[in-house]
Amino acid sequence: MVDKDLKNDVVDVKRGGDMIISLKLVLDTEVVNIINVYAPQAGLDESCKLQFWEHMDELMHSFGPDEKIIIGGDLNGHIDKDRRGYVEVHGGYGVGERNEEGTSVLDFATAYDLSIANTLFTKREEHLIIYKSGQHSSQIDFFLTRRSDRWMCKDFPRSKNLELIMRLTSINSN
Repeated sequence: MVDKDLKNDVVDVKRGGDMIISLKLVLDTEVVNIINVYAPQAGLDESCKLQFWEHMDELMHSFGPDEKIIIGGDLNGHIDKDRRGYVEVHGGYGVGERNEEGTSVLDFATAYDLSIANTLFTKREEHLIIYKSGQHSSQIDFFLTRRSDRWMCKDFPRSKNLELIMRLTSINSN
């Protein structure tokens, strides 16, 4: 489902399996691709993870160089706050210890010259944490955009971020 004010601006919809959906909108003179993702969880079969990233690669190759890209969703990886090796894509703010899935997110961002917008702004830890159980907490939901477009990223309260994304696009789970 797409916000009624934007539905006439949608010019293309692509799916990458059950875990990726992409909407291409033309807003005034800008082409904007909004991609909602749900990456396979840690511990799942490696072939599922590989297939997800292959779908993401195919999708990225379908976008023109001047098109805006906004990727948002549950990438199921811990990227940590340590930027070493990823200073071009990681802003330095994050939660948890980096895991293999987090490295995949960072490598993907590097390969496609994307910036992980969540890491650009200082936030209280409780505003970064998506899941908490006992002593374990994680930040696995991320927004990525072309590094050249990171000026578009603004530091909003968490509720405003959710409101904006829900307004732009939402997936009907049925």
